[in-house]
Amino acid sequence: MLRKFAEAIEDPNPRWKETAPPTFAAALVPTELVHRILNAKTPLKRILNGASELEYLQPIRAGEVISVTGR
Repeated sequence: MLRKFAEAIEDPNPRWKETAPPTFAAALVPTELVHRILNAKTPLKRILNGASELEYLQPIRAGEVISVTGR
């Protein structure tokens, strides 16, 4: 997943083969939460993420299992 993410952001830095880029956590948002947000009944035509808070206690490394909780 790290390799695919680095390709998607077009960052060839070899560091991203072992350690996740800082924005990688955004790719871990639960699919159900994304669907709920995008399918919310609202008169608005567009939705903008006004803020996200991420707390890094240590770098995300290749091969780790990550648990994500959305609220």
